[in-house]
Amino acid sequence: MFTVSQFNTKVTGKLHGTTLNKITDVKGKIGEAADNMLLRVFPLTTIRRARIENAIYDKVTSYVINQDVQGNDGIIDIRPVGGERSDQDYTDGRFPRDFDIKKEKNTMAIEVINGVKTLRLSKPLNARTTLFEANSLTLDGTVTASGDASNLTVDELDYISGNASLRFDLDGLTGTGNVEITLSSAIDLSTMEDIGALFNWLKFPTVSRLTSYTLRWGSSSGAYWYKTVTAPHDRSAFEDEIWSLMRYDWKDATQVGTPDASAITYLEVIVNYTVGTALTAVRLDSFTAAIGEAWEIVYYSNCYFTDTTGATWKNTPTADSDIIMLDPEAINILIYEFGKVIIQEAKGKNMKADFEYYDYQLEGSGRKPGLYMLHNQKYPSQTISLQETYYEFNDFDV
Repeated sequence: MFTVSQFNTKVTGKLHGTTLNKITDVKGKIGEAADNMLLRVFPLTTIRRARIENAIYDKVTSYVINQDVQGNDGIIDIRPVGGERSDQDYTDGRFPRDFDIKKEKNTMAIEVINGVKTLRLSKPLNARTTLFEANSLTLDGTVTASGDASNLTVDELDYISGNASLRFDLDGLTGTGNVEITLSSAIDLSTMEDIGALFNWLKFPTVSRLTSYTLRWGSSSGAYWYKTVTAPHDRSAFEDEIWSLMRYDWKDATQVGTPDASAITYLEVIVNYTVGTALTAVRLDSFTAAIGEAWEIVYYSNCYFTDTTGATWKNTPTADSDIIMLDPEAINILIYEFGKVIIQEAKGKNMKADFEYYDYQLEGSGRKPGLYMLHNQKYPSQTISLQETYYEFNDFDV
């Protein structure tokens, strides 16, 4: 590995007496050269490993992903943490549209929404427990509204699962609206206590006024756990009139009284928002619970640089002591890409010849393979390839 300072020394020897002092924003141009490399190589030294936040769950298909995953095809593997793997434990890549339509088991996609990368993942896991489908105000439970919440009804047009969702308005007076659900039959969640998570869907009309969101669950209104969250399960930003999946980790919940996890009959949603004009058509849907599984991803990072501790990865170096996370074979590609980036600013009588030399080293000629070809032959990409399925065999009689 080289430091930025060592890289600068190595580059200076190829500048025909020109010094890097004559080049503006040297570190920025090193980052630009690295960006050019990103389009063409997958260096082994940029492979990283990261836990999928919290866990993965049945029929939950969106997860937080490290934002330095290279492109939309930088994932090498998705695997369970610590456990043995079977020969059925594989993951195929899909383009986001194909994934979203079919959600085939053992498939994944990287989706970018509002500039944020999200992992879409479908794995066969233990089924979630349904607590309340939100298809009725009286079927399988009794639903009531209080506080600022009013005009509670069932919406059979806009919902996530089942055939309806709960819809209510907020009058804007106190900044807190409550929806309480008393279940018709007690549900046993004792196997999930302190390790599972609860979920429900939320759709809010004006998210700039949403401050926090609390779920209570327990055996009565005096004996329950509660958890307050301020972001969706996948930590994407709330959007006006867009459904968001909310997650409440039991291990982080606060207990009130002595609730019985084997007899859950009480759910309550508390919406906290800024006081002001009334808000119409807040929606809730599909209350479930599940035990997740710990998984991790292995991926190529789009950051070629770290600080001296190796803890902070960067896509552009900021200090001469920063480490370039490339082995000697790949560092030469960066050197020649950097030479092409700075050549217009460096100018000089050798500019044309230098550019042709850098290009020759990178691309080669008919007789000599270039550095890019040699690198990719020796270190081919290990990424999960993306493919789109146009049909499935079980659609036909065979």
